[in-house]
Amino acid sequence: PSPATDYITLQIDEATEGDSKIDIMDITGKIVKQEKRALYNGFNELNIDIESLTAGLYILKITDFKNRKANIKISKL
Repeated sequence: PSPATDYITLQIDEATEGDSKIDIMDITGKIVKQEKRALYNGFNELNIDIESLTAGLYILKITDFKNRKANIKISKL
């Protein structure tokens, strides 16, 4: 997992523009944070604030406007 304390940064290279949905889930699968973010053509850098989360392991799931999904394990310190 990627360790973080206050925020994590996602770097995404996108070919077209559209919205994305970001879900952060605890280890039981409960969604503890949700955000919608715009993705633009080219390089995107998204900073996700996780300061309010308690220490532990989480799964960040990002779904783009084409319904492509990626899961990232994060460790909140």
